Amino acid sequence: ADRRTLELATMCGHGMISPAFAAKMIQMVKENRRTPEQATRTLARFCTCGIFNPTRSEQLFEKAKLGS
Repeated sequence: ADRRTLELATMCGHGMISPAFAAKMIQMVKENRRTPEQATRTLARFCTCGIFNPTRSEQLFEKAKLGS
């Protein structure tokens, strides 16, 4: 997995966010099928410990969307 995918997947302290699912959400944001906010909410649902950082997640999705 690439760096951005791992940054998103490891935001849950219990590892409940799959790297493959994080990569799929990144791809959906790049294709304008999801907004960064929607993708963040989707990933955050799987974090049972509540440590997921939605602000950071949205920033990562925005960077992915811009291609940087």
